[in-house]
This record gives sequence, structure tokens and C-alpha cells, in this order.
Amino acid sequence: EDEFIKQNIPRAAIWEQLAEELGEMMHHAQKCARALRKENPTPCEVQDEVLEAEKELGDVLNCIRLLDLHHDETEMKVKMIRWWHRVKTEQESER
Repeated sequence: EDEFIKQNIPRAAIWEQLAEELGEMMHHAQKCARALRKENPTPCEVQDEVLEAEKELGDVLNCIRLLDLHHDETEMKVKMIRWWHRVKTEQESER
């Protein structure tokens, strides 16, 4: 299946598909945040938006696989530590 798609869909079109799917996932993430916060009412339910985001994630991951994109576990760890440090620093400054 992957090879068939790669042979019949130009790489640039797969990048466009990835951007579209990321945009759809972002839309559901924003709806989920609004439903959680309840600051800006939305008729959407959190659990529905989570399910929709997960569906979009499948499309995103398919595009990533077709583009042969890979992540670096070390880089992910560095980013998580950086994020942890920012949160910890913020919490400490609030005390």
C-alpha cells in the first residue's frame, strides 16, 4: 500500500496532505481546549474532540510514514527536559 501511494502521489502532494491533516488535528485540539476551559462556550464535548483528534493523528502518522520522516529519541528527551524546566521555573517563581 505504501509503495503504491508513493508511486502514484507526488511527494509534494504528500507534504500538502500532511499540512492539511495537521491543520485538522489542530482544529480539534483547539475545540478540546475551549471545551475544557469553558471560557468561550462551544457545543463540542471534550471526549468527542479527543476522538476526532485521534482520527486525524492516524492520517498524520500515515503521511509521516510515507515521507519517511523519523524522530530522534535524544532530541525528544532534550525537548521534554526543556519543557519541564520552564514549568518548574514558573512554579517556583509563583511561590
